[in-house]
Amino acid sequence: MCLLDEGDRNAWLSKIEELVGGAHKVIAVASRVVDASADLSSEPSSEFQFAGLLAFEDPVRVGVQEAVAECQSAGIHVIMVTGDHTLTAQAVAIEVGTQTLLAGHATI
Repeated sequence: MCLLDEGDRNAWLSKIEELVGGAHKVIAVASRVVDASADLSSEPSSEFQFAGLLAFEDPVRVGVQEAVAECQSAGIHVIMVTGDHTLTAQAVAIEVGTQTLLAGHATI
């Protein structure tokens, strides 16, 4: 939806990979100037100006690592299901002690 040249797009994708690999949730931000008389009944699909990225830390709740370990020691197979970016999900899975996850994958 943003007009980025290939070099800029690749640089931002690289930054996203770095952030999600550190277990951050990432949101890309863009803006578009719209004429006051424009029909806003549908979502515009182009001409956005890329503004940057927002990265959020969403720490694992206290006690999750211990709960996962306790379940695993009791023979329970722990699976993490998430809609996070695959690399964010992998970083969190490592942190909580499970390598099994089902994750969505965001694209830009």
